[in-house]
Amino acid sequence: MPTPVLSLADPVVNAEGSLDPLGLTSLADKIADIMLPGMTARMSWPRFLTAMAVSSVVTKSLDDRANDGMTPPYLVFEWYAIEAYAKSDSGRGNNLLRVPGIDKARTALLEGCPMSARRYLKTPTVFGYHGVYKTLARALDIVDGELSLGENGRRLLNAWEREQKLEGFTDGNSGAGASLRKHLKIIVEDGIKKGHTVYNSRWRFFNDYLLPDKPSRAERRLLWELLVNDSGGIRGEVYQLMRKPQIIADFSHRAGLGDEDQLLNRMKRHASQKLDDCLSAIESYENLCRILQNGFDWIRYTSSSQTVKPTHMVDCSKNIVPLANKLRSTIKKTQPAIAALNSGLDTELDQLVAAFSHVRDSNDFFEALLTRHKNVQDNKPPEGKRQWFERTQDGGVIIRAFRLDDEPDGGNYYVHRYRLAAVAAFVANLRGGA
Repeated sequence: MPTPVLSLADPVVNAEGSLDPLGLTSLADKIADIMLPGMTARMSWPRFLTAMAVSSVVTKSLDDRANDGMTPPYLVFEWYAIEAYAKSDSGRGNNLLRVPGIDKARTALLEGCPMSARRYLKTPTVFGYHGVYKTLARALDIVDGELSLGENGRRLLNAWEREQKLEGFTDGNSGAGASLRKHLKIIVEDGIKKGHTVYNSRWRFFNDYLLPDKPSRAERRLLWELLVNDSGGIRGEVYQLMRKPQIIADFSHRAGLGDEDQLLNRMKRHASQKLDDCLSAIESYENLCRILQNGFDWIRYTSSSQTVKPTHMVDCSKNIVPLANKLRSTIKKTQPAIAALNSGLDTELDQLVAAFSHVRDSNDFFEALLTRHKNVQDNKPPEGKRQWFERTQDGGVIIRAFRLDDEPDGGNYYVHRYRLAAVAAFVANLRGGA
């Protein structure tokens, strides 16, 4: 039995559940799935879809895992790609921002180490580029659930190999592409046997033919076609609208920054009824989420400010009362907006609303927020997470984790992201292919 291999630590992910303390994210993600199926907020570079198609044909007959006993062939291929991108990025500034795992690869290069399970991401099947882009690759039929080449993946490879003058790469029979494919298979096999990348001049393949920020015109054209052709959905409409300068103005997609609420409001002026319903649902739901999150944050901030003194509702009433007063009317506006999607999400909203249905005043709101947080933490896998507060006998709270030392600004910005930064990055990268 192989000895377990531990990855070097990724940025800290706290075991107590630092994200989503009120259980609001699931419904936001499902609304986003209606608007942008297959997309996730982590995406930036559509050419990783081509890289996945290339990996699929190179590794399709390789069944063995690397000698660490864990890493499948497609991840060994990914090691080589990310290592090559890190080498390429030297002197290019920040051209490859948001490439999964590239910081790990840069560190390995500085230390003179090859890429391996230990040097790469702790959960590469989720956070590596195959993991990040797999949902979209499947939605577009580039690969299937087993990462085998789909029909559109074959179309994409054919377009790529013609423009790169790598004939024969897809079928592997003859030509410059077929020869290169065989050599790539050999270096992946070497990586599998040794459990790490092996220096080979073929690493230049990734920088010559698969740099994330250098898709060919044929790739851009076909990827745009696949993204816009949404078979009756609204993803294509969102992509088309995001090309309009008056909508995308002042949005920094490269850094993943910008106010998505402004983008969505601009889109509403041009949206079809189906898209408008989705945008209205997002706006209504985010108004509700903002009230709940602001209330929770004021409890956190007040408790953080009072150190060991328990926090009661009266201590933060100045900020809690206005939120409690708006809660019922906001719920009444949110329910029909979610129901208009005809997607069954109103049932999930009802479960959230039930936690606050009894709220009549700020005292009720204070207790409802803490009870909701407790229930959410108790139900987080695998065996629940601890609450961020300790309750005192007199009904107060003392914060024990995730202090909030900066006063909440009380803004109306969205609590959740709806993948528009990813769309904006795709649109910019595929410009000229539409």
